[in-house]
Amino acid sequence: MNLERWIMYALAIALGLWIGRMLSKKKQRVQISDFIQTLDVDAFAQSMRKGQLIDLRKEAAYQEGHIKGARRFSGAFLKTKHQRQVRKDQPVYLYCARGQKAKRLAPKLVRKGYRHVFILKGGFDAYQRHKKH
Repeated sequence: MNLERWIMYALAIALGLWIGRMLSKKKQRVQISDFIQTLDVDAFAQSMRKGQLIDLRKEAAYQEGHIKGARRFSGAFLKTKHQRQVRKDQPVYLYCARGQKAKRLAPKLVRKGYRHVFILKGGFDAYQRHKKH
């Protein structure tokens, strides 16, 4: 009888630990997205001056036109010395041509320690269309 009780206690503890581990993994997954926000053109334009504006398009596209104040980096800048040029203690505003490259890069920035990452919904194409109206 005493052995059965110990087995039940051990099973209850093991179950509790397993549930706790599953919940903490789920919480970690949610945390990355907590640091990333996709903004429409109006919201992006209103707040981008509060941080670092990064253009992820190719050099030729950047030279043809870019948002005033933007610095151009390739999507691989995290693997280079250029990463130090983007401060972790300030918001980072990302845009590319249509928003896809920025969406892929944002979680990588969060994993590197950046905590306020904003993406321009629709990218520079959406910004240009909005500017014409």
